[in-house]
Amino acid sequence: MLVFLRRFRDTRDGAIAITFGLSFLVLMLTVGLAYDSSRLTNVTTRVQTALDAAALAGAKLLDVDGGTDADVVAVATAFFNTHLSDISINGLSLAPVQVTPDRATSTVRAQVSGSLTSLFGGIAQSAPTLNFTRTVETTFKSKKIELSLVVDVTGSMNDNGKMAALKMAAKDLVDTLFATNPSPNAIRIALIPYSASVNAGSFKAAVAGTAGADNCVVERNSLDTTSDAAVGAGNWLGEGTSALNPFYSCPMDEVTPLTDLWDAGQRAAFKARIDAITPVGGTAGHIGLAWGWYFLSQNWAPMWPSHQRPRPPHPDVIKAVILMTDGIFNMSYLPNNMNSIDVAAPGSSGHQALELCTNMQASAANVQVYSVAFQAPVEAENLLRTCSGAPNYFDANSAGGLITAFREIAERLTSLRISS
Repeated sequence: MLVFLRRFRDTRDGAIAITFGLSFLVLMLTVGLAYDSSRLTNVTTRVQTALDAAALAGAKLLDVDGGTDADVVAVATAFFNTHLSDISINGLSLAPVQVTPDRATSTVRAQVSGSLTSLFGGIAQSAPTLNFTRTVETTFKSKKIELSLVVDVTGSMNDNGKMAALKMAAKDLVDTLFATNPSPNAIRIALIPYSASVNAGSFKAAVAGTAGADNCVVERNSLDTTSDAAVGAGNWLGEGTSALNPFYSCPMDEVTPLTDLWDAGQRAAFKARIDAITPVGGTAGHIGLAWGWYFLSQNWAPMWPSHQRPRPPHPDVIKAVILMTDGIFNMSYLPNNMNSIDVAAPGSSGHQALELCTNMQASAANVQVYSVAFQAPVEAENLLRTCSGAPNYFDANSAGGLITAFREIAERLTSLRISS
């Protein structure tokens, strides 16, 4: 090879020198154009990445209550420009990014055109600039979650550290839901502590038609197991008294309507409500379950503060109830007190609970029911399994098992929300 190169060096043949010069020029142009092509690929890849991120940021805003198209455009544009600041390449020129939201399809279209000065195109008399256009369409549509957490706060929850376990599991449920980084009002949760009755708190007069001796309520006189609003004679919720049922008691813990987990203050207040729970009384599970439905029902929406009202039934809204107990449903009141554990007996707590489960799942809102038996007897396990259906039933025999059950339910719900 060295001999060949020396001969080429020493040659005086002009044709060979010219041929070599032309070949070298072609080779250099080919290398230069390949370099330009590589630069263009690098630039467009980085621009496309910024464009993808911008479109996704804008599309997510479509999922936020109250967000306008102007907000979507502003957020996507700012996101693109921020990412673009990381791209420092000589000769790059970009037109303003164009962002077009489409709410009908929950899609944001983003497009940007640009040019890159060619280092070798001008020499080759081809393209002095390399022009390009990049476009992306991103769809982001997640469902909203409205969840009622119906928890047993009866006297037996004082035993074996069960109440401490419930508080830990309930707060972990909140954290698991919040860990999905929801937008405002995307995930809301209500708390219904129940024992021998439900403490309606400041809502007592509105749902029972009278202030009464305490703030607690029981079922309706009509034993209605629908979500009809508590308005007018025959629809008011009943009041429990020791005269009506000698085992009557009113739990200290009030119900909490739908609370936005995105809001740090509301989330902290909700956890404080959980921490404050104090066990007392017998088990009127059907009353707690009914309230779980009431907080999700449009029929009851006027009863609650405006920011805590449920949405109308919609395919993009997941409505669910978690019903948890450690014991047998054994207390009911109206029209005749019936402290029976026989779920086949009309008017018993168990019988009404099963009717409620059937009705809420068959309602227009398609309420999903999840049930958790926490160190509960067989009779309670059977009732809960029938209520929710076996796929949505959880048997928790320990504090760790209760945390796992609540967490799995949260993960199921958030999976349904994001995969929509």
